Amino acid sequence: MAILFLGAGFPNTFGIPTMEGMTQDLPRLELDVRERQLLESIRERLSNYSHYDIEAVLTVLDYLSDPERVGKEVVNAAPTQFFIEPKESWANVSLEALNRCYGIGDPDKVKKAVIKHIKSVCQMKAEKEELFPLIDQLLILLDLHLGGPDLRSTLGKELVGNSLNHRIFTTNYDNVLCAYANRRGARLMNGEISQNQVGIHRRTNSTLFYEAEQAFKIFRLHGYITWFIDKHRGDIRHSDKVLPQGERSLLGDEPEREAMIFPIGGKYIYREPYCDMFFYFKEILQKEKLVTVVGYSFRDTDVVGLFVDASFLNPQLAMVLLDPRAEQIKKERLGDFRGRILTAIGKFDSEGLHSLEREIARWVILKNHQMPGESIEVQDVVNGDTDFEKAFSESCVRAGDRGDDLRTRRRNGTLELFKVISGSKFKVDGYDWNDRMRVDVGGSVWVTEHKKQAKGY
Repeated sequence: MAILFLGAGFPNTFGIPTMEGMTQDLPRLELDVRERQLLESIRERLSNYSHYDIEAVLTVLDYLSDPERVGKEVVNAAPTQFFIEPKESWANVSLEALNRCYGIGDPDKVKKAVIKHIKSVCQMKAEKEELFPLIDQLLILLDLHLGGPDLRSTLGKELVGNSLNHRIFTTNYDNVLCAYANRRGARLMNGEISQNQVGIHRRTNSTLFYEAEQAFKIFRLHGYITWFIDKHRGDIRHSDKVLPQGERSLLGDEPEREAMIFPIGGKYIYREPYCDMFFYFKEILQKEKLVTVVGYSFRDTDVVGLFVDASFLNPQLAMVLLDPRAEQIKKERLGDFRGRILTAIGKFDSEGLHSLEREIARWVILKNHQMPGESIEVQDVVNGDTDFEKAFSESCVRAGDRGDDLRTRRRNGTLELFKVISGSKFKVDGYDWNDRMRVDVGGSVWVTEHKKQAKGY
């Protein structure tokens, strides 16, 4: 079963803004004068730090609202620069110090306005469903390469039920995945159970964590836009829509606050209510060989630490990362990751999926050192990677040992694999390199087949 980790770059394809995009919308929020002054003073102070986003703004507002909780929960010094003067220690921070930095205004009112904005923009518009075939392509690609059912003839054409069997971990709040699963008729499991309850702990919803239970499973590590903390029961509930402030659900549940977390300040992964899912994700990483990451910036140090820790405990763990800045992210934020990182440069679109496909093919060859015994060429997969070229060559030798009579050569900087047909007396240059057909060979590596046009082939 393929393991997917999705960041904000994934729903951005479907019109959901990234955190940076949401941050740019903040000046347009409807606020009273005092609250607008507070928001502007926070944004002005945060602007001194590179790549701040709306989660940093919410972190400041959260802590301004409840400074006593800040002292208990923040266990590192990372966010202190957002709140107080550098000369003031976090242990001695007081409400007066915070007010000195940010002036006047009610942080609760500002926070509610920001969260309302997040919930509104995280709801995908119906017309974006026309892009769902991109998700089809992603899941088909992963199943074919990594061992899963062949859904090419059914996905997007008929309801799939529990044939769509994937585990998806995400830090996103949006509804894209749920809308996709519902449209495809998949058996969806994302923690929502009967009577509006949300079960994201093993003791309350063990089937979500049971690997043999086939379903389209979504693990929302930061929560979801329709989840909330019930005012009377204190547990997480869900509704069939985003509830406006003060509105009850159809079953009478009354939201006290949102059930979304904003991870800038402190070791949040060890706190309820989401710690079970984080620990489960770490368990998965410790035993899997590959995790596919789409559109995640790895700015969250706790999530980076989770990946790094897993790579120390599981040195065979590899990562394929699809992002326009994948190389930069690998260099700047994943230096401690011990496993192999294959970077696919691009957005989540057709071109990006092609790049992702190429890198997964590279990993399959590196892992297995074997190729199907067919007449094939693997393009654009070497890129100066000596480890890969060695593995590719060894796969050709092994194929030759099986009697497949495969050969390799360099052509215009591309390492090629081809098959010598007994009695044909043709040379490689006898191939018509312009006539190419995309085929799937053995369900393990996407390849390009070259047909000879000469008489007698």
